[in-house]
Amino acid sequence: MLDTPASAAVACAAAFATYLARRRGQGATDAPKTPLPDFFIGAHAEVRGWDLATADPQRFRSYFPGVRLITP
Repeated sequence: MLDTPASAAVACAAAFATYLARRRGQGATDAPKTPLPDFFIGAHAEVRGWDLATADPQRFRSYFPGVRLITP
């Protein structure tokens, strides 16, 4: 288990801001007020340069296009 680097906070915040803007653009008013765990995971992988195994590639490709995904 590793700590999430502080530099991942910037990537996480940017992805979450994009997510919120998309939700608002679709007329949603019930978006979460804190980032979803996927944003922390994606940001951590992005900052560390790691591949990411996921069953939800669409979200990660959308918000972290530079992360190489391993999918089932």
